[in-house]
Amino acid sequence: MIIDSLYIENFRLFKKKIFKLSHNKALILGGNSSGKTSILEALNILFIGKSFRESDLTSCIKQSKSYFLLASLGNSENNELRITGKKSLNTRLQVRREKNLKLTKLNNMPLISVLLGKKFNMIEGESDLRREFFNRIMFHVKPDLRTQYSKYLKTLNHRNKAIKKRASQRELLIWTKQLAEKGEYIQTEQKTFYSLFEASFKQYISSIAKEHNLKFLEETTIKLFPGWNKTQSLDKSLIEAIDKDRVMGYTTLGPHRFDLVFLTNNKKSKKLLSRGQQKLLILLVFLSINPFLKKTFNLQSVLMIDDISSELDSINLSIILTEIVRAENQVVSTLIDINRLTKNNHLLEQFDQINLQK
Repeated sequence: MIIDSLYIENFRLFKKKIFKLSHNKALILGGNSSGKTSILEALNILFIGKSFRESDLTSCIKQSKSYFLLASLGNSENNELRITGKKSLNTRLQVRREKNLKLTKLNNMPLISVLLGKKFNMIEGESDLRREFFNRIMFHVKPDLRTQYSKYLKTLNHRNKAIKKRASQRELLIWTKQLAEKGEYIQTEQKTFYSLFEASFKQYISSIAKEHNLKFLEETTIKLFPGWNKTQSLDKSLIEAIDKDRVMGYTTLGPHRFDLVFLTNNKKSKKLLSRGQQKLLILLVFLSINPFLKKTFNLQSVLMIDDISSELDSINLSIILTEIVRAENQVVSTLIDINRLTKNNHLLEQFDQINLQK
């Protein structure tokens, strides 16, 4: 397993605690403010280098203490993975990642996906949620593309500054040409990666829809909106949008505006699906990441889910637990009330249960 054990010291409400995982699936049980989400946060800091709660990691240090220390041990494809992270009051987070006792880079580690909070609104929420989901996977597979995208964003920032300071048409056209050149390359890469992901997702979701007789899943697809009308070049589109951009105060077109649109029966899913159906779909979208990475790129991933049972009825909860058990990757979930799962005792046997209320 990618995570066999986790050590936490002076982190949030934990003084010193070690969690051992003997199964590939784990449920972290406990009431509100018991530390369930803090365990997911600790893993996120180790694997990604930041918290999903806040940017200032100083607040993660246990009250009256001067530092926190985190460590995880596991393996991936017969390679031992060891990660340690320490943050003191007056120093930055220091993370050391090792594969077989040798230092390794972040992009050589398995992908960690965290599903919590506003991400459960990915279908009906802001497009930033869908972009972040897509980019996390794409940049993990293609780290060089992250560098190219950063260059694109830097040029975008220059163009936006030119717009806000009411620069001359000549100056604005210079930044427009540079942005269009970089943007066309980024969008081509986005489209290629989307095609691979969409084909894998379609195959994954189709088999689940048929087995569980979920018609809405059979009718659900994901479409890519590239960020501008692709009937013409980005350069021409940006030039035509200059007057609008000057009024709006920013660049309104480009691959930074791309979106993933969820459609059910050719209509926007957010208008047709209930909250429970949307959550089930989102959970399955995140579960589809590992088979996509494994089959297409021979890469592994870990999925962490906060409050898995919220907004799911007993039928949908049973479906998602079944698919989690079947998943080949490691899945760690939090849960407030274990009694909600009593009808699924045969599935619970496949999970480590970490009870924080004991």
